[in-house]
This record gives sequence, C-alpha cells and structure tokens, in this order.
Amino acid sequence: MKKDLQFQDEEILLLFHRDKYNKAMKIIMNKYGNDIYGFILMLTKNEDDANDISQETFIKVFKNLGKFRGDSELKTWLISIAKNTTYSFLKSKNYYISQEDHELNDNTFKKLEGQNITTNQINILNHVSSLSLTLKTPIVMYFYTNCSYDEISKIMNVSINTIKAQIRRAKIELSNIYKNKGIKNEL
Repeated sequence: MKKDLQFQDEEILLLFHRDKYNKAMKIIMNKYGNDIYGFILMLTKNEDDANDISQETFIKVFKNLGKFRGDSELKTWLISIAKNTTYSFLKSKNYYISQEDHELNDNTFKKLEGQNITTNQINILNHVSSLSLTLKTPIVMYFYTNCSYDEISKIMNVSINTIKAQIRRAKIELSNIYKNKGIKNEL
C-alpha cells in the first residue's frame, strides 16, 4: 500500500472526487500538515494559536477541496488558505506579538515531526519571526515551505518582483539584526 507522502496531487484529488473524502484528507494532512502548521507557527509565534488556525485551515480545505481548480499546485493552494486564515485571525484579535512573550524554542520545533531542526535554525527562525508580517510571510514561504517565487506571488497576489524585493528586504533586516546583536550572519 502506498504511503501518504508518495501520493501525487492528482491522485489525492481523484480520491476526493470518488467520494473518499476521509482518505483524501488524511493524505493531505499527513503530506502537508507539518508545513502548514510550521508556516502558521512562524507567523503567530504561538503554539496554541497555530494549532487552532491549522485546524481551521484544514476544515476550510475539506469544505472547499471540490472547488480546487488546479490552477496551482495543491500545496500552494493549501498555503494560500493557511495564510488567509492566519491573517484573518491576526486581524480579528488585533493581534500583537511580543518577542519576549513568545520565544520559539527547541521543544516547539521538535513537535514538527520529521523535521531535523538545529539550534542554529531555531535562532534564525526566531529572528525571522521578529520581522513584520509583510516581510516574514514571503521569506517563510520561500525558505521554510520551499515555495517558488511564482507560487508565493500567486499566494500573496502580488508580482514576482515584489516578492523578490520583500525577500531581499527581509534578508537585509535579518543581517542588520545579526550585526546589532554581534552574531555571525547565519543566513
């Protein structure tokens, strides 16, 4: 029997359209769940909120998977839903994240199954988390979820050049953070 991670998007959609909703959703959650959760965690810096928003994201996926047109990869569509759900959550709560209040640590990332995240990477992710949402979102999509510029452009609904500029500005801000803290540039 095929492992969930080996299923191609077309096969998952075929299962869904053949009324095997639970099987299709199980595969989607196993294949993309960690990426979605990690992406949301990087935006919120709060494990409880990331869990809640991840659940809400997958409920929306379940309700709307039949409407997926295939204009993008399934992963791109999922991240787009996760981004929109997270942004709605942040706006509805007038959310403010304080670096001191929600420092990410080894235990937070160990919860992401199958991720071999080093202490150095945790430090980088903490610095990324301190960026504005405008810069944090594309850089997390690019480096954490391995989305291409084109995929990020579609998710964010902005031009590829804007995405490139945002990622470049994020790298510059991170370099300045490292310089001000006397840390060797970890990027």
